[in-house]
Amino acid sequence: MSYFDGTVYSSNLGMDTGLTVILPQDCMYHRGLNDITAPVPKEGRKRGGKRKTMILLHGIGNNHTAWGHRSMILSYANAYDIDVIMPEGGRSFYMNQKIGLAYESYIFEELPKICHDMFGTSDAREDMILAGLSMGGFGALYGAMKFPHVFGTVAAFSAAGDLNTVYSPEMLAQLPSMKMDLYATFGSEGRISEDYDILALAPKNKEVKDKPRIYMACGTEDFLYKVDIDCRDALIKGGYDVFWEEWPGIHDWIFWDAAMKRMLKHFFNEL
Repeated sequence: MSYFDGTVYSSNLGMDTGLTVILPQDCMYHRGLNDITAPVPKEGRKRGGKRKTMILLHGIGNNHTAWGHRSMILSYANAYDIDVIMPEGGRSFYMNQKIGLAYESYIFEELPKICHDMFGTSDAREDMILAGLSMGGFGALYGAMKFPHVFGTVAAFSAAGDLNTVYSPEMLAQLPSMKMDLYATFGSEGRISEDYDILALAPKNKEVKDKPRIYMACGTEDFLYKVDIDCRDALIKGGYDVFWEEWPGIHDWIFWDAAMKRMLKHFFNEL
């Protein structure tokens, strides 16, 4: 298992930026073993073959090290033989900010090539998984809408999918600092444009071919639960293949770690 925690230069951001990468170069699978949590697909897999690549997005208030420090992602990468890329997204919602930096162009377009060139990770659509929690869940769903040619699989945990509901006047009254985040990213402290609204984007993509398949999960006690239900329904109406799971839980790492494990088990029965 190789673990890289450092910086890379992004031409879109115009600066060095933090990046954590997990490369399971000596995982159980490479040693001829099969972890019981990672069933071998029906068609089998070739040792030393091309691995899947997961771009894993953090939430607001976290950074690129959060998943590595606060979840079992190292063990899951080892069990499922996945390269995991965890970029820095600041408080950008993974968008090209109106006042700020071009995180959308960096994360969804530049980063796969950087990691392919540096680490040999696959950037083929069929190998690319995009996942994230909360703000990162929004980023994952937005990536599914805007970059279906890049990602074949998407996962969103406790996603802040409908930002106009999440950041209502009532919510912003409790989180005044978020006003500046919304203004910097979307150019408004009030209603967010349909260009960034999952509920509006999903129906518009009904005719898009080769949509990524999507996994969504949210705890039934999470304050985003109804938001995620609405996003799920909009995605299904837009023709997306959505696998939904819910169980008792709140907006915390206990839930997100469990969701990651369940998502991998679900998709790797098919991959």
